[in-house]
Amino acid sequence: MARNRRAPKPEGLVVTCPTCKSLHSDITENHWQQRKYACRDCRRANAKSIYSLKSEQILETRKSSDAQRRSTLKHRYGLTIEQWETMVADQNGACLICSLRPESENFLHVDHNHLTGEVRGLLCNNCNVGLGYFADNPERLMKAAMYLQLSTTFIEHSRKETTLNG
Repeated sequence: MARNRRAPKPEGLVVTCPTCKSLHSDITENHWQQRKYACRDCRRANAKSIYSLKSEQILETRKSSDAQRRSTLKHRYGLTIEQWETMVADQNGACLICSLRPESENFLHVDHNHLTGEVRGLLCNNCNVGLGYFADNPERLMKAAMYLQLSTTFIEHSRKETTLNG
């Protein structure tokens, strides 16, 4: 079944721009279909003003996100942004567990004891989530580390036997 489409733009059509009130014939087929009859200059001026407005909105969003961050650090962890920045500098911008540096220092998460609220340090997302999955339980983490060591040793041993016997 055919879609209901608007009629194609007539050749040689001259339209009055609703913005500047001038006559023009530079309307494209696409703009005709969308009923955007503004002339090219007015469309460009409108696009520039929208871009300028969006740039201002982006700056405002960044300012509000900085304020949100300050508020979160203070209320959740009792830290000021200056204390957080000192912690980042003390850790050389790296995670305390894996020593990797995230793409941005802003990606370091505050790790804290969920029972006491005591801040332990700054971690990358993977290490922070990993601790969360193990419920901050050192015993479970050690068992997981032993499991990885044993399975790696087992795999290496199996490969050696296969090469010797093969």
